[in-house]
Amino acid sequence: MEAKLRARQLTSHIHRKGKRGKPLPAQTKRSNWTKPTVPVRVEHVFDAQVGNMGATLVHIIDLVRAKVRIGMKDLACNMRRLNQCPA
Repeated sequence: MEAKLRARQLTSHIHRKGKRGKPLPAQTKRSNWTKPTVPVRVEHVFDAQVGNMGATLVHIIDLVRAKVRIGMKDLACNMRRLNQCPA
């Protein structure tokens, strides 16, 4: 993946993981620290849609109808999240 990103002249935001019994080097820790953590903040939305809203597959042949169905799922998820927010 890193090579594909370099080939497209894109900046990598992929975090490195340590292995059991072998801590991360200081340079890798600093590198992980400077990379954005946006995926962590976004994953709960996808988890809520998959876990609470049903399956991840959309069983519709027409692309327009599939887009509408996904949009309705997104809207329902946003409404649920809005309802759960403290006022």
